[in-house]
Amino acid sequence: MGQAAELLPVKLSYSLPISNKELYAYVSKPVFLEEWFADEVDIEEEGREIIYIFKKDGQEFRARLVEKVPNKLIKFRWIDHPQKRGQNLIFQVMPSKTEENTTNLFIYDSCNQLKIKLLEKRWRQEIDKLIEAI
Repeated sequence: MGQAAELLPVKLSYSLPISNKELYAYVSKPVFLEEWFADEVDIEEEGREIIYIFKKDGQEFRARLVEKVPNKLIKFRWIDHPQKRGQNLIFQVMPSKTEENTTNLFIYDSCNQLKIKLLEKRWRQEIDKLIEAI
């Protein structure tokens, strides 16, 4: 079996002090993704497909845009990520039902079972950068 078959889905949740619409911009638009998620983000069109190119720490990772629901969800499938090829990364934003001007960000990622704590730590660091950007 390939490495991708060994990856398990991981769901993470964060509550952020920002409106639903604004948070969606931070997880979907290159200019905002560059403020917290990657050093540089480019978009290419390959036929009818949209490819996001994430450049971070001297590496480049390409992901196909699979689904986009404005102000709710954006879903990518990794094309050439060395550990996650063929796996999905999903950002889902939902208004908080308990606090006004707070939005819940759900992140659906994947990793090897032995690396779940490391994945959670990495995403916490990314979310800290996102909070600073906000």
